[in-house]
Amino acid sequence: MRGRWIAVLFALAACGDDDTSVATLEVPPLLDLDDPETCVSCHATIVGEWRSSMHAHAHQSADPIYAAMRGLRMQRQGEAVAARCGSCHHPLVADRPDEALAARGVTCRSCHGVAEVREGAGHAALVFADDRTLRGPHDLAADASPAHGTGPAASHLTDGETLCLACHRRAQNPQGAVTCNTGHEHEESADAAATCTGCHMPTVSSAGGAVGRAPHRSHMFLGPHDAWMGNDAFLRSAVSLEARFVEGALVMTLANRSGHFFPSGFPGRFAVLQAIGKDAAGAEVWRAWSEEPPEPLRFGQVWVDAEGAPTLAPFASTLALDTRLRTDETREVRLEPPPEVAEVEVVLRFFLIAPKGARALGLDGDLTEPREVARVSVRRAP
Repeated sequence: MRGRWIAVLFALAACGDDDTSVATLEVPPLLDLDDPETCVSCHATIVGEWRSSMHAHAHQSADPIYAAMRGLRMQRQGEAVAARCGSCHHPLVADRPDEALAARGVTCRSCHGVAEVREGAGHAALVFADDRTLRGPHDLAADASPAHGTGPAASHLTDGETLCLACHRRAQNPQGAVTCNTGHEHEESADAAATCTGCHMPTVSSAGGAVGRAPHRSHMFLGPHDAWMGNDAFLRSAVSLEARFVEGALVMTLANRSGHFFPSGFPGRFAVLQAIGKDAAGAEVWRAWSEEPPEPLRFGQVWVDAEGAPTLAPFASTLALDTRLRTDETREVRLEPPPEVAEVEVVLRFFLIAPKGARALGLDGDLTEPREVARVSVRRAP
């Protein structure tokens, strides 16, 4: 298509009654491919999905938990840490967090402008092309778009995981402790064919826009944050919960369906089980815990510093305790309710950041409140 534009320019240049006449054509300015709004005219559905995603809210101005952690890390570990954070939170301008482009977070070109992924390179894994070609998971002719370059499918997109794992595989803190390890957790899955995009970018039936394919993969980049945006279906799909009485004991069975550990990703995430017992008249007579849940009912990580004191993951020397559900794990938890308990309601709740972590970062409000993952009730046999 760009070739046809060039042909038009030559044809216009040849017009006229004599050799001195010059025909001109007003050439539109180059489109700003760094701005997702540029993409709306062709890919409106996809841009709309992206706007609701955490990729669009990855900058510190849009994510209070990230902002608080980033600020504390800069205070304690120096200003240079900001660029390391930025390499995944606003990768096009990792070292310029105050620019307008950084505030857009992980944009269209943050993924489709990547020419290569250097595996094992950490925060320097993404190599951006210096041309105006946007790459995708499908083969396209070189002149398929008048707005940007196109070409063969990019292998780091077609496999559904290489690009994702550039940021989500593994992260270490300055002390060498592995604080995020989702990619390696996923490698433990019995479903070898499962990919990141298979769960987090499910196929939807509609077209991606005026020139988009139908069906297309959702660009909402589903994750636990969706439950705080009014859609808890993805979070609820992560773990199944059952409960039964066995010889007077309450046996709760949790099955991890997430494809990696639960919780995973940001090391401050946390989940907790609560069980509430009622008597035959329906009055509450028992709770599994009131202030601090016992270890078997907690699902999270405890990090300690060199002196063995609990601390946040970026400042830790060691992971002292990890009670998360492992990949594909099914775990039974047993409790002994008193005899007067006739019925028990069991609830699994998830926190984007554990209460102790929220207090350490000075956070409050809705993002520090839990969301429900699963709830079941069971009656004791008479």
